[in-house]
Amino acid sequence: MRLFSLIIILTLSTAIASAQDSLSGRAAPQYKMEHDFFWMEAMKRTIDTSLFEAELYNPMVKKYRLYQDLGNIGSPAQSLIFNPEAANGFQLGTEAMQQYYKRSEDTRFYSATKPYTDIQYVQGSKELLFLDLLLTKNVSKRWNIGVDFRRISSLGYYVNQKSSIWSTRVFSSYESGNKRYILLNSLIWNKGYVEMNGGLIQDSSYEALSGANKQVGVNLQGNGPDGSGGPRNLFRNTSFHTAQYWYFGKYLTTVNGNDTSKQFIQRAGIKHTIDVERYSFLYRDKNLLNKDFYPAFYFDTTQTYDSLHQFMVQNSITLFNGSYINDSSFRKFGTFLTLHHQYIEIYQRTSNTKYNNVLVNFNFQPGSEFHTYKIYPRTDITYCGLGYNKGDYSATSALQYFSNKVYYALEAAATAKEQDYLINHFVSNHYLWENDFKKTQSKHLGLIIQENRSHAWNNPNGGWKLKTNLNIVNQFVYFDTTALPVQHNKQLQIITASLSKSLRFGNFWLHNQLWYQYTDNKQVIRLPELGLFERFYYEKRLFKKVMLAQIGVDVSFYTAYYAKEFNPVTRQFQLQNKVRTGNYPIVDVFFNMQLKRAILFFKFDHANADLSGNNSYAGPHQPLPYRSFRLGIRWRMFD
Repeated sequence: MRLFSLIIILTLSTAIASAQDSLSGRAAPQYKMEHDFFWMEAMKRTIDTSLFEAELYNPMVKKYRLYQDLGNIGSPAQSLIFNPEAANGFQLGTEAMQQYYKRSEDTRFYSATKPYTDIQYVQGSKELLFLDLLLTKNVSKRWNIGVDFRRISSLGYYVNQKSSIWSTRVFSSYESGNKRYILLNSLIWNKGYVEMNGGLIQDSSYEALSGANKQVGVNLQGNGPDGSGGPRNLFRNTSFHTAQYWYFGKYLTTVNGNDTSKQFIQRAGIKHTIDVERYSFLYRDKNLLNKDFYPAFYFDTTQTYDSLHQFMVQNSITLFNGSYINDSSFRKFGTFLTLHHQYIEIYQRTSNTKYNNVLVNFNFQPGSEFHTYKIYPRTDITYCGLGYNKGDYSATSALQYFSNKVYYALEAAATAKEQDYLINHFVSNHYLWENDFKKTQSKHLGLIIQENRSHAWNNPNGGWKLKTNLNIVNQFVYFDTTALPVQHNKQLQIITASLSKSLRFGNFWLHNQLWYQYTDNKQVIRLPELGLFERFYYEKRLFKKVMLAQIGVDVSFYTAYYAKEFNPVTRQFQLQNKVRTGNYPIVDVFFNMQLKRAILFFKFDHANADLSGNNSYAGPHQPLPYRSFRLGIRWRMFD
C-alpha cells in the first residue's frame, strides 16, 4: 500500500501542477492493428484517453461482461454468452487456461514521435496486484519499438486459490521511406500458475457463515496447517510473430501553385508471416492427499506430474488487392488469397505426435460500385486440404449497409471443424482417452442493427445496438459429468440476442447491456437464459472543471442454470447436475476521477455480499470473492 500511496501522491501533484496544460492541445499517439496494414493509407486509430469504464480493470469483465471463473482473477474462465466462432486450423483445446495470455493478434503498432507510457496499477485486499505497463517510442520517423508488460497476482479468499501470471510483449514496426515495405515483429512470454482446490466439499457449510472469514473444507488440499500447498496448474507460453508487407503501385504527383506533392497509390501487395509458438502445461499434485477426488491412477499412485507441450511453426503468404485506397476512394473489388502451412508437435506423457496442416483462404470484397450506395459485401472461404484438420472448411458471406441513421449487417456462415486435439487424444495420470469423433458442423445467421450517427458510431457513451444470432450445430462435443468428452449426434439450435443502449439524464448516465439465450437442449448446452450488465453513475466536472468525476455502481446478473464445473486435470469445464448457479446480482460501487491524463478510481467490489443472500457463487462449489476495496490508477504520458 505504501507504493500505491506514493504513486497517487505523485500523480495528483503532477496533474494539479499541470492543470493549465490542455490535453486536447497535445496529439495523442496513434496505432494500427496488423490487419490495418493491408491498406497503406488506412486511417490510424487514436488511443482512448477518456474516463469511460476506468474501474473495469478485470480483463474478463472487459472482454465478456458475463463470465464464469473459479472465484479469483487469473483463474480459468469462459464466457457465459454462446459464441459459435472457432479459429481455423489446428487447436490444442486449452482455451480456459489461456484467457489472460497476451497474443500476437492483439498487438498494437504505434506511431509515437515522443515517448508514450501507459501505466495501470490496481491494488486491493487478499494481495491483489494488477499492473499493466506500456512503453513505446519511435526510434526514427518510420521505426517504432515498444514493450507491453502485465502482472496479475491474487491470493484469493479461500484455501488453494492463488493465481500468479506474468506476461511480456516486445514489439516493433518499420516502414520504408518509399512506402513499399513494412515489417512488424512481436515476441511474447506468458507464464504463471493457478492453485486448484477442486471446489467446496459442502456448499451448506459455506452458506451458514457470514463475513469475510468463510474458510470451509475444499476437495484438494496440501500439507499446510490450513490445507494450503495443494495442487497447481502451471503454464508457460512463448511466441514469435513476424509479418512483412510488400506493396505495388505508383506515385501520383500533384501540383498546386509552387507546391508539388507525391502520393503513393497502392495497387496490390504481398504479405508473408511466420509464427513460432510453444505451449507448456503442467498439472502437479505432489502428495495426492485427496485420492478420492481422482477417478483412477494409471501411472503413479504417489504423485501426479502431468505435462503437456505443443510446438507449432506457421508460414503464411497472402496476395492481396484491397478495395480500400483511402478514406474517400475504393477500387472495383478487393481480393485476398492466403496459403498457410502449419507444422505441429504434441508431447504428452506417453504420446508424441507430429502433423502438417495446409490451408487456403480466399476473401473477396466488391468495391467502388457497391460503396457508392453505402453497401459493403464480403465473402470469405477457408479450406484445409492436408493434415490433422483435413476437410475442415468455413464459408462466410456478409453484407453491411450504412443509412444516414442506422447501420445494418447481415452475416451467414457454414463451418465444419475437426475436434480440438485434446478432445480426441488425452493422456494423464487420472484420465485416458483416444477418440475419433466426427467433425462438428454448424450454420450461423446473424443480424446487427446499430445507430449510425457520428457521435454514436465509435462512442460508448451514445447509440444503441441490437444483435441476434441463430446457430444450428451438428456433432457437438461436450464434457459430461464423468469428465469424458461425448459427441451429441443430434442437431442443436441456439438463439442469442443482445441489446445495448446508453441513456443520459442531465449528469446521470445509464449504460444497459442485455442478453437473451435459448437452446432446444439444455442438457447439452448449458447457458443462462437472461443476463444483464448495467453501469449507472453521476458525472460532473469539479474544481473549476479541472477534475472529471464519476460515482456510481456496476451491476451484473444472470438467471440460474446448471453451470459447468472446472476439472483441474483435464483443464476443461464439464457438466454437472447437482447445483444451479445464478439469480444473484453482483453490485460494485465505484468512484472515478480524471485529472488531465491521470485517472484514479476507488472501487468496492461485491458490495452486496451477505446482503443479497449467501448463494453467491462464480460457478459450482466456487464462491465469489467477498466484498473488497480496490484502489486503481491509470496514467498516460506522451510528451
